Amino acid sequence: MPEIAIREVASTPIRLADVEVTPIKWVFQVRWKGGGLAWHRPAAVEIVAPETIERRPIEDTTMRQMLQAIASVLVLGLLAWLATRIRR
Repeated sequence: MPEIAIREVASTPIRLADVEVTPIKWVFQVRWKGGGLAWHRPAAVEIVAPETIERRPIEDTTMRQMLQAIASVLVLGLLAWLATRIRR
């Protein structure tokens, strides 16, 4: 039976003078006997300064662009199909 796990993981912090920056990612894992699959997506950056702690989300523009491209292809395909149906 496959094992599925979704979790948020903090990477190694990067220190810049008195500021510490920690990249955070989402990890989606599927494991099965003899193998598995892992998918990593950036989620946020945590910034720790002397007086503040700030978490800035990372906008996933790649996924948005992929979904827009797929939607465009589907719409164009539908329009082409409708154009052939109207001519008959």
